[in-house]
Amino acid sequence: MKKTVIVLSILVLIAKSAYTQNNKFGEEVLDSVVTKKIAGEYINKSEYEYDDKNNQLIEYSYYWDSNADTWIRNSKYEYDNSGNRILYVLYLWDANTNTWTMSHKYEYEVNDANLPILYVLYYWDSDGWKEITKIKYDYDANRNPMSYISYLQNIGTDVWTEYGRNEIHYDADNNIELYVCYGLGGSGAKIEYEYNADNKLMLTTQHSWDSENNGWVAVSESQYYYSTRSASDISSDNLSNATVFPNPATNYITIRGAASNSVTIFDLSGRAVYQRNHISEDETISISTWTTGTYLVVIQTGNEKNVHKIIKK
Repeated sequence: MKKTVIVLSILVLIAKSAYTQNNKFGEEVLDSVVTKKIAGEYINKSEYEYDDKNNQLIEYSYYWDSNADTWIRNSKYEYDNSGNRILYVLYLWDANTNTWTMSHKYEYEVNDANLPILYVLYYWDSDGWKEITKIKYDYDANRNPMSYISYLQNIGTDVWTEYGRNEIHYDADNNIELYVCYGLGGSGAKIEYEYNADNKLMLTTQHSWDSENNGWVAVSESQYYYSTRSASDISSDNLSNATVFPNPATNYITIRGAASNSVTIFDLSGRAVYQRNHISEDETISISTWTTGTYLVVIQTGNEKNVHKIIKK
Protein backbone atom coordinates (compact mmCIF):
# COMPACT_ATOMS: atom_id res chain seq x y z
CA MET A 1 0.00 0.00 0.00
CA LYS A 2 1.40 3.37 -0.95
CA LYS A 3 0.37 6.76 0.40
CA THR A 4 1.82 10.18 -0.19
CA VAL A 5 1.70 12.83 2.50
CA ILE A 6 3.53 15.98 3.58
CA VAL A 7 4.75 16.91 7.00
CA LEU A 8 2.81 20.17 6.76
CA SER A 9 -0.14 18.26 8.20
CA ILE A 10 1.27 19.24 11.57
CA LEU A 11 -0.05 22.74 10.88
CA VAL A 12 -3.42 21.39 11.95
CA LEU A 13 -1.98 20.92 15.43
CA ILE A 14 -1.15 24.60 15.76
CA ALA A 15 -4.59 25.18 17.28
CA LYS A 16 -3.33 23.59 20.49
CA SER A 17 -0.43 25.95 21.02
CA ALA A 18 -0.13 28.75 18.46
CA TYR A 19 -0.17 32.42 19.36
CA THR A 20 0.21 31.82 23.11
CA GLN A 21 3.10 32.39 25.46
CA ASN A 22 4.83 29.24 26.66
CA ASN A 23 5.60 30.51 30.18
CA LYS A 24 3.22 29.49 32.96
CA PHE A 25 2.13 31.79 35.74
CA GLY A 26 4.31 31.33 38.80
CA GLU A 27 7.22 29.56 37.12
CA GLU A 28 10.63 31.02 36.41
CA VAL A 29 10.93 33.14 33.28
CA LEU A 30 13.96 33.96 31.19
CA ASP A 31 15.49 37.25 32.35
CA SER A 32 18.38 37.69 29.91
CA VAL A 33 20.70 35.89 27.51
CA VAL A 34 24.34 36.85 27.03
CA THR A 35 26.33 35.47 24.10
CA LYS A 36 30.10 35.60 23.92
CA LYS A 37 32.90 34.01 21.99
CA ILE A 38 34.77 31.02 23.34
CA ALA A 39 37.75 33.33 23.89
CA GLY A 40 35.58 35.37 26.25
CA GLU A 41 34.64 38.46 24.22
CA TYR A 42 31.00 39.51 24.41
CA ILE A 43 28.88 39.45 21.24
CA ASN A 44 25.26 40.33 22.05
CA LYS A 45 22.68 40.32 24.81
CA SER A 46 18.89 40.05 25.07
CA GLU A 47 16.70 41.12 28.01
CA TYR A 48 13.01 40.30 28.56
CA GLU A 49 10.03 41.91 30.29
CA TYR A 50 6.73 40.20 31.19
CA ASP A 51 3.28 41.10 32.48
CA ASP A 52 1.90 39.84 35.80
CA LYS A 53 0.86 36.57 34.13
CA ASN A 54 4.33 35.92 32.71
CA ASN A 55 3.33 36.76 29.13
CA GLN A 56 6.28 38.29 27.35
CA LEU A 57 5.82 41.99 26.59
CA ILE A 58 9.22 43.28 25.45
CA GLU A 59 12.56 41.92 24.28
CA TYR A 60 15.58 44.24 24.19
CA SER A 61 18.66 43.46 22.09
CA TYR A 62 22.16 44.85 22.62
CA TYR A 63 25.55 44.43 20.96
CA TRP A 64 28.91 44.75 22.69
CA ASP A 65 31.09 47.76 21.85
CA SER A 66 34.62 46.60 22.65
CA ASN A 67 36.06 50.11 22.13
CA ALA A 68 33.70 51.67 24.67
CA ASP A 69 33.65 48.51 26.81
CA THR A 70 29.88 48.67 27.15
CA TRP A 71 26.60 47.31 25.81
CA ILE A 72 24.94 49.35 23.04
CA ARG A 73 21.18 49.29 22.47
CA ASN A 74 20.23 47.81 19.15
CA SER A 75 16.54 46.91 18.87
CA LYS A 76 13.45 45.93 20.80
CA TYR A 77 10.26 43.99 20.12
CA GLU A 78 6.91 44.77 21.72
CA TYR A 79 4.25 42.05 21.81
CA ASP A 80 0.48 42.08 22.06
CA ASN A 81 -1.98 39.20 21.88
CA SER A 82 -5.64 40.13 21.98
CA GLY A 83 -8.71 38.54 20.46
CA ASN A 84 -7.89 36.79 17.21
CA ARG A 85 -4.74 38.74 16.44
CA ILE A 86 -1.16 38.72 17.59
CA LEU A 87 1.09 41.70 16.99
CA TYR A 88 4.74 42.42 17.51
CA VAL A 89 6.51 45.65 16.61
CA LEU A 90 10.22 46.10 15.92
CA TYR A 91 11.95 49.28 17.11
CA LEU A 92 15.50 50.33 16.24
CA TRP A 93 17.58 52.48 18.60
CA ASP A 94 18.63 55.89 17.24
CA ALA A 95 21.83 56.81 19.07
CA ASN A 96 21.77 60.34 17.64
CA THR A 97 18.42 61.23 19.20
CA ASN A 98 18.48 58.65 22.04
CA THR A 99 15.04 57.40 21.05
CA TRP A 100 13.42 54.22 19.76
CA THR A 101 12.31 54.40 16.13
CA MET A 102 9.56 52.14 14.80
CA SER A 103 10.82 49.93 11.97
CA HIS A 104 8.50 47.01 11.18
CA LYS A 105 5.26 45.52 12.42
CA TYR A 106 4.26 41.87 12.16
CA GLU A 107 0.59 40.97 12.51
CA TYR A 108 -1.14 37.59 12.53
CA GLU A 109 -4.87 36.91 12.31
CA VAL A 110 -6.41 33.60 13.33
CA ASN A 111 -9.89 32.18 12.82
CA ASP A 112 -12.31 30.86 15.45
CA ALA A 113 -10.43 27.55 15.43
CA ASN A 114 -7.21 29.43 16.29
CA LEU A 115 -5.70 28.60 12.89
CA PRO A 116 -3.63 31.29 11.12
CA ILE A 117 -5.48 32.80 8.16
CA LEU A 118 -3.47 35.96 7.48
CA TYR A 119 0.04 37.27 8.14
CA VAL A 120 0.98 40.84 7.21
CA LEU A 121 4.37 42.57 7.37
CA TYR A 122 4.46 46.39 7.58
CA TYR A 123 7.21 48.99 7.55
CA TRP A 124 7.04 52.44 9.17
CA ASP A 125 7.46 55.69 7.29
CA SER A 126 6.49 59.29 8.00
CA ASP A 127 2.88 58.64 6.93
CA GLY A 128 2.40 55.61 9.17
CA TRP A 129 2.49 51.86 8.65
CA LYS A 130 2.77 50.57 5.08
CA GLU A 131 2.07 46.96 4.12
CA ILE A 132 4.91 45.13 2.34
CA THR A 133 4.05 41.45 2.15
CA LYS A 134 1.23 39.20 3.28
CA ILE A 135 0.43 35.50 3.35
CA LYS A 136 -3.10 34.08 3.19
CA TYR A 137 -3.91 30.61 4.52
CA ASP A 138 -6.86 28.45 3.47
CA TYR A 139 -8.30 25.30 5.09
CA ASP A 140 -10.80 22.61 4.19
CA ALA A 141 -13.85 21.57 6.23
CA ASN A 142 -11.67 19.30 8.35
CA ARG A 143 -9.35 22.19 9.28
CA ASN A 144 -6.65 20.78 7.04
CA PRO A 145 -4.43 23.44 5.44
CA MET A 146 -5.08 23.55 1.69
CA SER A 147 -2.84 26.41 0.59
CA TYR A 148 -0.90 29.45 1.63
CA ILE A 149 -0.21 32.17 -0.87
CA SER A 150 2.39 34.96 -0.59
CA TYR A 151 1.82 38.45 -1.95
CA LEU A 152 4.09 41.44 -2.48
CA GLN A 153 2.73 44.98 -2.62
CA ASN A 154 3.87 47.57 -5.14
CA ILE A 155 4.49 50.60 -2.91
CA GLY A 156 3.74 53.06 -5.68
CA THR A 157 0.49 51.54 -6.91
CA ASP A 158 -0.73 49.69 -3.78
CA VAL A 159 -1.30 46.65 -6.02
CA TRP A 160 -0.71 43.19 -4.52
CA THR A 161 1.13 40.66 -6.70
CA GLU A 162 1.28 36.96 -5.97
CA TYR A 163 4.89 35.75 -5.81
CA GLY A 164 4.63 32.33 -4.17
CA ARG A 165 2.04 29.59 -3.73
CA ASN A 166 2.04 26.42 -1.64
CA GLU A 167 -0.68 23.84 -2.20
CA ILE A 168 -1.54 20.74 -0.18
CA HIS A 169 -3.73 18.00 -1.68
CA TYR A 170 -5.55 15.26 0.25
CA ASP A 171 -6.71 11.77 -0.68
CA ALA A 172 -10.07 10.13 0.11
CA ASP A 173 -8.77 9.05 3.54
CA ASN A 174 -7.94 12.63 4.48
CA ASN A 175 -4.20 12.01 4.14
CA ILE A 176 -2.16 14.68 2.44
CA GLU A 177 -0.95 13.10 -0.76
CA LEU A 178 0.96 15.94 -2.38
CA TYR A 179 2.66 19.20 -1.42
CA VAL A 180 3.70 21.59 -4.17
CA CYS A 181 5.52 24.91 -3.91
CA TYR A 182 5.44 27.35 -6.82
CA GLY A 183 7.80 30.32 -7.03
CA LEU A 184 8.71 33.11 -9.40
CA GLY A 185 10.03 32.46 -12.88
CA GLY A 186 8.65 28.95 -13.13
CA SER A 187 10.62 27.66 -10.14
CA GLY A 188 9.07 25.13 -7.81
CA ALA A 189 9.47 22.11 -5.58
CA LYS A 190 7.43 19.03 -4.79
CA ILE A 191 7.69 16.49 -1.97
CA GLU A 192 6.06 13.06 -1.84
CA TYR A 193 5.98 10.83 1.24
CA GLU A 194 5.52 7.06 1.07
CA TYR A 195 4.20 5.03 4.00
CA ASN A 196 4.01 1.32 4.67
CA ALA A 197 0.85 -0.59 5.58
CA ASP A 198 1.22 0.56 9.20
CA ASN A 199 1.31 4.20 8.11
CA LYS A 200 4.95 4.60 9.06
CA LEU A 201 6.99 6.95 6.93
CA MET A 202 9.37 4.91 4.77
CA LEU A 203 10.47 7.14 1.89
CA THR A 204 10.44 10.79 0.90
CA THR A 205 11.12 11.93 -2.65
CA GLN A 206 11.96 15.52 -3.52
CA HIS A 207 11.36 16.98 -6.98
CA SER A 208 12.32 20.20 -8.71
CA TRP A 209 10.68 21.84 -11.71
CA ASP A 210 12.46 21.46 -15.04
CA SER A 211 11.39 24.53 -17.01
CA GLU A 212 13.08 23.35 -20.21
CA ASN A 213 11.11 20.09 -20.32
CA ASN A 214 8.08 21.54 -18.52
CA GLY A 215 7.89 18.80 -15.92
CA TRP A 216 8.94 17.58 -12.47
CA VAL A 217 12.30 15.84 -11.98
CA ALA A 218 13.13 13.74 -8.92
CA VAL A 219 16.34 15.06 -7.38
CA SER A 220 16.73 13.17 -4.09
CA GLU A 221 15.12 10.65 -1.78
CA SER A 222 15.42 9.74 1.89
CA GLN A 223 14.73 6.35 3.48
CA TYR A 224 13.57 6.03 7.10
CA TYR A 225 14.51 3.26 9.51
CA TYR A 226 12.97 2.53 12.92
CA SER A 227 14.08 0.89 16.14
CA THR A 228 11.89 -0.61 18.85
CA ARG A 229 11.52 1.12 22.20
CA SER A 230 9.97 -0.53 25.23
CA ALA A 231 7.01 0.98 27.04
CA SER A 232 9.28 1.80 29.98
CA ASP A 233 11.25 4.12 27.72
CA ILE A 234 8.18 6.19 26.89
CA SER A 235 6.83 8.89 29.17
CA SER A 236 4.10 11.06 27.67
CA ASP A 237 3.04 12.79 30.88
CA ASN A 238 5.56 15.57 30.43
CA LEU A 239 4.44 16.55 26.92
CA SER A 240 1.80 18.95 28.19
CA ASN A 241 4.38 20.55 30.49
CA ALA A 242 7.00 21.12 27.81
CA THR A 243 7.96 24.74 27.10
CA VAL A 244 9.99 26.36 24.32
CA PHE A 245 11.67 29.72 24.94
CA PRO A 246 12.57 32.45 24.16
CA ASN A 247 9.98 33.22 21.51
CA PRO A 248 10.71 35.06 19.26
CA ALA A 249 14.36 33.98 19.34
CA THR A 250 17.56 35.10 17.67
CA ASN A 251 20.45 32.79 18.55
CA TYR A 252 19.02 29.78 20.37
CA ILE A 253 15.92 28.15 21.85
CA THR A 254 15.59 25.92 24.90
CA ILE A 255 13.10 23.06 25.21
CA ARG A 256 12.32 22.45 28.87
CA GLY A 257 10.39 19.60 30.45
CA ALA A 258 10.50 17.07 27.59
CA ALA A 259 13.37 14.82 28.67
CA SER A 260 13.76 11.54 26.75
CA ASN A 261 11.28 12.60 24.06
CA SER A 262 12.14 13.28 20.43
CA VAL A 263 11.97 16.69 18.77
CA THR A 264 11.72 17.67 15.12
CA ILE A 265 11.61 21.27 13.92
CA PHE A 266 10.02 22.17 10.58
CA ASP A 267 9.94 25.35 8.55
CA LEU A 268 6.63 26.29 6.92
CA SER A 269 7.59 24.56 3.69
CA GLY A 270 7.46 21.26 5.58
CA ARG A 271 11.25 20.80 5.56
CA ALA A 272 12.77 19.34 8.72
CA VAL A 273 15.61 21.65 9.81
CA TYR A 274 16.43 19.85 13.07
CA GLN A 275 15.83 16.39 14.55
CA ARG A 276 17.01 14.73 17.76
CA ASN A 277 15.88 11.72 19.80
CA HIS A 278 15.98 11.47 23.60
CA ILE A 279 16.50 15.16 24.37
CA SER A 280 17.63 16.38 27.78
CA GLU A 281 15.54 18.18 30.42
CA ASP A 282 16.86 21.55 29.21
CA GLU A 283 17.70 20.99 25.55
CA THR A 284 19.39 24.03 23.98
CA ILE A 285 19.34 24.34 20.18
CA SER A 286 21.32 26.89 18.18
CA ILE A 287 19.21 28.66 15.53
CA SER A 288 21.57 31.55 14.75
CA THR A 289 22.14 30.39 11.16
CA TRP A 290 18.48 29.70 10.36
CA THR A 291 16.48 31.85 7.98
CA THR A 292 14.22 34.44 9.60
CA GLY A 293 10.65 33.18 9.80
CA THR A 294 8.23 30.84 11.55
CA TYR A 295 9.08 27.29 12.62
CA LEU A 296 7.11 24.45 14.20
CA VAL A 297 8.70 22.56 17.09
CA VAL A 298 7.16 19.07 17.28
CA ILE A 299 7.85 17.18 20.51
CA GLN A 300 6.75 13.57 20.24
CA THR A 301 6.39 10.43 22.34
CA GLY A 302 4.95 7.48 20.43
CA ASN A 303 1.85 8.78 18.66
CA GLU A 304 1.42 11.79 20.96
CA LYS A 305 2.60 15.19 19.75
CA ASN A 306 2.96 18.63 21.23
CA VAL A 307 3.50 21.47 18.76
CA HIS A 308 4.96 24.89 19.52
CA LYS A 309 5.24 27.76 17.04
CA ILE A 310 8.43 29.84 17.29
CA ILE A 311 9.57 32.87 15.36
CA LYS A 312 13.23 33.24 14.33
CA LYS A 313 14.25 36.89 14.07
